[in-house]
Amino acid sequence: MISFVVNRILWMLLLLFMQVFIFNHVHILGYATPLSFVYFILTLPLGCSRNVAMLWGFAMGLSVDIFSNTPGVAAAAMTFAAFVQPSVMNALELKEGIEGTTQGFRTMGRWAYVRYAALVISLHHLVYFVLEYFSYFSVWALLCSFVSSWALTLITCVAFESLRSSK
Repeated sequence: MISFVVNRILWMLLLLFMQVFIFNHVHILGYATPLSFVYFILTLPLGCSRNVAMLWGFAMGLSVDIFSNTPGVAAAAMTFAAFVQPSVMNALELKEGIEGTTQGFRTMGRWAYVRYAALVISLHHLVYFVLEYFSYFSVWALLCSFVSSWALTLITCVAFESLRSSK
């Protein structure tokens, strides 16, 4: 239990550092910004209770909000992503495996993981950008930001998973 908490805190600090100091400064064509902190939710172990996952998601999102000046947007989106993550696993029929193992290339397979990550990232980004724009007058900007940031985030999360699974 202690090693789980320490591992989660280290991942949280690493992803927070990368988001705040690197990815928040990437704005391709003014729309695309990778939100790599969602990888924190993607690596929660199987069998983690939904309440615990939502607390971790909220803590990660609140940390990003504090350093990125996005009041509550990341916290709400991460809490929602943590809430729907078990449902996504069930919907994609990926719940097979040993309790306590983390999702990844090794446990799920490469393409199953990419499908899982793409869906969780889509739901996270939907909430994130709807709350960030909070307007129906800039639908084009919202769609451009959503699609381009989704693609960049998916690429960065798959790259993180490739590095993590290559150990």
